[in-house]
Amino acid sequence: MAEKYTPKPNKGGLFARGYDKDDQELFHYEGYLDVDGAQFDLCADVRLGSGPGQPLAITLKRKDNDDSPFDESITVTLTRNDNKRNARVPDYSGSFSLADAEYSLAGWLQVSQAGRPYLNLKVKRTEQERWAPDDGKKDPLFG
Repeated sequence: MAEKYTPKPNKGGLFARGYDKDDQELFHYEGYLDVDGAQFDLCADVRLGSGPGQPLAITLKRKDNDDSPFDESITVTLTRNDNKRNARVPDYSGSFSLADAEYSLAGWLQVSQAGRPYLNLKVKRTEQERWAPDDGKKDPLFG
């Protein structure tokens, strides 16, 4: 990749990479994302002429050197926020499930120091794990 990007905890970035060499109507994006310490590679393709505001489907693929319990890959659909009133409101947002937890993903359109546009991403856990870890307490039904 032309730009080096190392994600901070629960953050990432999606960068424009250019047109597909076999299909000049398809624009390709790549990036990185950290989800609770697990590193994911991102990719997304957008067909030209589909119009502004089209939902953006991003595929998260776990990096090979990561031994986390997360799924190998998942697709997250981000929708454009047409009612953005200030800079704190994300340009895109969506949600996904991963390893028995629910997450929200928000993205802000920004420009890198090299002058290239990208989507700055932030992940937030929206629900605690569905099952609590064994903390030594007795089961209320079975003791």
